[in-house]
Amino acid sequence: MPRNPQVQQRLKAKQCQRSRLIRPGVRDVPDIVDWMFAAGIVLVIGKSILATSFFYSGQVLSATLLSSMLSFLLVSRSLRARGISFERIFISLTAVVSGIWLYEIFYHYGYVSNFSAVFENLLTWNIDTGVGTYFPLSWAMIIVVLPMSRFRLMTVNRWFLTCVALSLLLYGIWVSIGYPQWLYPGSFFGSPIFKISSDSTALYGLVFNSITKFTVALIPASLFISKRREVPTR
Repeated sequence: MPRNPQVQQRLKAKQCQRSRLIRPGVRDVPDIVDWMFAAGIVLVIGKSILATSFFYSGQVLSATLLSSMLSFLLVSRSLRARGISFERIFISLTAVVSGIWLYEIFYHYGYVSNFSAVFENLLTWNIDTGVGTYFPLSWAMIIVVLPMSRFRLMTVNRWFLTCVALSLLLYGIWVSIGYPQWLYPGSFFGSPIFKISSDSTALYGLVFNSITKFTVALIPASLFISKRREVPTR
C-alpha cells in the first residue's frame, strides 16, 4: 500500500534539513553572516564593559560599530522571516551604509551655521567630512536612498516613526545645550538655550553622539520590518 503523500513530503523535508546541516549550501550563507554579526555585537559590548569606556579602540566609538551591526541584523532577520534568502545580505548592507551617511547629514547640520552653505554642499562630490570642508550633501543623499532600490520590501511602520521622532528629539536637545562635542572639551557650538557646565561638554558629547548613532542608523533599517510574507528569492 503506497504511503500517504503528506508523510512522504515530511520525510523528504527532514532529509533535506539533515543534509543542509551536514553540507551548508548557498542558502545557509546569510545565516552564517548573521551569526558573525551577532558575535561581533557581543564582542564589542563585552570589551566596552570591561574597559568601562565609550570607545572600542582609539577614537572609534563602540556605538558606531554596534549601531551598524544591529542595523544589519535587524534587516537581515526581518527579511529572513519574510522568505528572502541570499539577497538579504546585500539589502542589509545598503541599509547599514544608508544609516551611516544619514547620521553624517544629521551630525553635520547640527551645527547651526552649516545651513548657510547648503548650496555649496550640494555641488560637493568628495567624501571628506572633515572640519573646514564642504559637506558632500549630494553624495550623502544618493547613498541614503540606496535601500530604495528594494522599496517594495519597505513599509512605513511604528518602528520607523519612533526612530525618526527620537532622532529629532535628541538632536533638538543636543543643539539646545550648545551641541557639545567630545573632541572639543569645554567648547559650545551655537548659542545654548539650556546651560551646562563647560567641564561636562565632553561627557554630554559622548552620550548624545552614542545614543543618536543608534536612533539615526536604525531609521533605514526599520523600514524593512514587516510581517508581510514575500516570495522567496533564489
